[in-house]
Amino acid sequence: MKQGSLEKDVVEIVNTLKQREWAEHFTTTELGQELEAEITKLIGQLNHYIQLYIQLCEKLPIPMRVIK
Repeated sequence: MKQGSLEKDVVEIVNTLKQREWAEHFTTTELGQELEAEITKLIGQLNHYIQLYIQLCEKLPIPMRVIK
């Protein structure tokens, strides 16, 4: 099992998210790895729903509104 600092893991996660990026397998503690896995699941779910939304928008023509 990898050993490291939970604080370092959290700082790495926060910095990565602040950059609007995500990567896996950079944490070094058990709790950090669990947090990483849960964030990865959330991002995967979000991407899934974004794809469903895009598919729906492609099938249903939505009239454009002109804002005055």
